Amino acid sequence: MRQSWIRGYGCVSAAGRDVSSLWDALQQGTDCSRPIEAGLFPDVGRVPPPVRAYFTEATIDAASHKDSSQLEVLIRNLVQAWEQIGSPGDLPRLGVILASTKGCLDDFIWTANEVVARTSPDPLTPVLDGFLSRTKIRPALKTVVSNACASSLSALWLAQKWISSENVDHVLVIAADRVAPFVAYGFHSLQALTLNKLTSFDARRAGLLLGEASAAILLSKDQGSFLLDGVGIDAEGVAATRPSNSGESLKQSYASYAQTTGAAPDLIIAHGTATVINDAAEDRAFSTLFGRGPAITATKGTIGHTLGASGAIDSIVACEILRHQKAFAIPNTEVIDPRFECRYLTKDSLEVHGPKKINRVLVSSLGFGGVHATAVISNGKLS
Repeated sequence: MRQSWIRGYGCVSAAGRDVSSLWDALQQGTDCSRPIEAGLFPDVGRVPPPVRAYFTEATIDAASHKDSSQLEVLIRNLVQAWEQIGSPGDLPRLGVILASTKGCLDDFIWTANEVVARTSPDPLTPVLDGFLSRTKIRPALKTVVSNACASSLSALWLAQKWISSENVDHVLVIAADRVAPFVAYGFHSLQALTLNKLTSFDARRAGLLLGEASAAILLSKDQGSFLLDGVGIDAEGVAATRPSNSGESLKQSYASYAQTTGAAPDLIIAHGTATVINDAAEDRAFSTLFGRGPAITATKGTIGHTLGASGAIDSIVACEILRHQKAFAIPNTEVIDPRFECRYLTKDSLEVHGPKKINRVLVSSLGFGGVHATAVISNGKLS
């Protein structure tokens, strides 16, 4: 499969309205979470689970104005992320892919949004159509991808395939998910949410906190700033809501394209949900693949688990790492689980274990239903 170049990107997260806000928060180890208050779920008649989450400013503004439409918030954030690229909507032969776990599902379930229900049979298409209408983009190809938390990397895989097959010359991958009642109560019922801070790979980790974000990444056959060396996807049927303990499927996703990417990565941005099983599966997968080679970091302690948008956000962070030639410590994490074999970047170990030169960054995503994916992003140069 032909490699694709990343020509631009933008994002909106709990850290702020642009990429620089996210980068600064990661460098400072900021935890951007806030309590879930009843006002943030205005159409639910009971108090939300007593946990924290990571909300974008658009959600907070919508709550204060009693605007409960998830569709409007998602489109608003997507347009804002897109505008950071420079809005090159006139590119010829442009494809557009939306990646999301649930789209505007809460508008169907909680708010009974009749307009959405009448105009679409699914919760994803209205988000894509609303974005295209707002930006006046008329793509040659368009589709939506929903592979749980591996949605963004799955969309990057498809985008690369479109470009390689010469169906289009450029692909805009957009990704969005929002913290709303359906997903919050769902993860609460799974007992997957922590009552404390999100501490990826920490010995005291106790679960995840949900976050919301929107992202836009423009891929092209033409040379850009960063190279998407490869994307791999694998699926397993071990369980609906967790990976196998061995991490075998995650390893297979990397093995599916590793021969074409050259050297091993210099740094890994792990999925790092801070759940007991997921973190352990990643440690087994990466220690088997690379031993104690690449250092590992994670973003979720700063912006939360952004579900279907997480892979796109982490890919943008990978580009920023390559641009600045600088890693960051895993937010909130202090004592790495002593059973783990990889090298994890904490505040105390960053200077010792942080890579001095970074040419390749690996991003991983694990998803419900057993869909797992990895991607390698590089500066296009040899080590």
